[in-house]
Amino acid sequence: RTGDGTTLLDYEKALAVELLKSPHLRDYKVGLIVFGTKAYDVLDPLPLSRSQEIIGERIMALGPTGTENSHLDRGLELARDMLNSSGGQGELFVLSDGNLYNYPEVMERSIQLLRQMNVDTSLIQVQAFPGMTGKFSDLAAQTGSNFSQFVYPLSGLSDHHPSGFCIAGDCLSGPDRRLYRHHREPEPLYNSRTGAERHSHRI
Repeated sequence: RTGDGTTLLDYEKALAVELLKSPHLRDYKVGLIVFGTKAYDVLDPLPLSRSQEIIGERIMALGPTGTENSHLDRGLELARDMLNSSGGQGELFVLSDGNLYNYPEVMERSIQLLRQMNVDTSLIQVQAFPGMTGKFSDLAAQTGSNFSQFVYPLSGLSDHHPSGFCIAGDCLSGPDRRLYRHHREPEPLYNSRTGAERHSHRI
């Protein structure tokens, strides 16, 4: 937690809400899953064009639930079920600190799930300081997912927050999808499936 009371959870929520503002997502239906020790289906898919405010409010209302472990695989299982209920096609955005170093079984299961799901996936690693502090880059390389990282601007984080979010949509956007934020220089967002670079903006 920072001096002004901001936590990593606050930053993750703000980033998720910012993601919803991308014009490339306006034709999506969007659902929300939170994962930590357990995974929860917070919101079934709603049309973003008509429900952006509702979805954003639901994200911002998420609160701390106690110290959590990073069971990403449980979140991915719910995301898979959500996508399957929408016809098995879609796109997945995962926001997390990516800290899977002490969870080899979770890492392996997550690799299997992402390969089985075979949908366009963006792994967004939120961290407290520069450098490679999580395993999302490795996960992306082994599953053909997109990878980007965002650095939480201040140190002194609370330990009490969910480990991450899954945002699932039932429409595919074009190859030029971007995350938008003003007054920052873009950084590469590497697609390990195609070898192409895409861009995001640091918040």
